[in-house]
Amino acid sequence: MLRSMDAQYTARFLDTIRNHSPQPESSQANRETLHLVYDAVIRGDFKAFGKFLTDNVELDVRGAGSMDGNWRGREQVLEAPA
Repeated sequence: MLRSMDAQYTARFLDTIRNHSPQPESSQANRETLHLVYDAVIRGDFKAFGKFLTDNVELDVRGAGSMDGNWRGREQVLEAPA
């Protein structure tokens, strides 16, 4: 889900990208991980998806009607309405 970014978050994100450009092999590993995450979501395998989440993950959904909400932590995010 897309999340609106405040100025401080955006600046920190851009600083991280500028100062930590990935090496080709780590970039490939990141792409492979992203494919695994998307594949798990598409299959509806949220147990597999949950393995990629950190304990402090946050999901914020706005503009999706009955799915609108904010969930914090791995358990809450995995239990969020789909």
